[in-house]
Amino acid sequence: MNYLFSQKLALESNLSYTQLLFQGLKNDVQLYELKLGASSDSGTVPSGPTKLINISTRASIQGGANDVIAGFIIQGTTSQQVIIRGLALEAGVDPKVTLHQFPGGELITSNNDWQTQTLPSFSIPAEFAPPNLTDAALFLILGAGAYTVILSSLGAKGLGLIEVSTID
Repeated sequence: MNYLFSQKLALESNLSYTQLLFQGLKNDVQLYELKLGASSDSGTVPSGPTKLINISTRASIQGGANDVIAGFIIQGTTSQQVIIRGLALEAGVDPKVTLHQFPGGELITSNNDWQTQTLPSFSIPAEFAPPNLTDAALFLILGAGAYTVILSSLGAKGLGLIEVSTID
């Protein structure tokens, strides 16, 4: 991608940041949002490293090689509960999220309508329920490693949002 404008942001503890990227010569705007939080129950900012609790991006789903692709890494030695959501931001978009292991590309699971879950996904907690029945969501326990999520549409092309959140 050839970006005409890109703004870099410094990350600090317990704050939310939004970054806008404008793609060259197209009217395509991509929005990225990061949320960082304390990794303790007290809600205070720890003196050590913070934990990424949510990352999301809004982008145009154009199909095939132009679907939205996001990657994330789980570090450490323990498993992590993760919610992955694909949301429609325009009428006619019918999101589907597909999770792959990286770098091998092995399919882990996928979802089209969030209320229909297949293993290894669990029922979505109410506070993470997507706003539309046709939105996609997965609730998984993933081990340390790198992952790729693809957001596609089974309906019309258009704007969608892909979001990865961790749950303690």
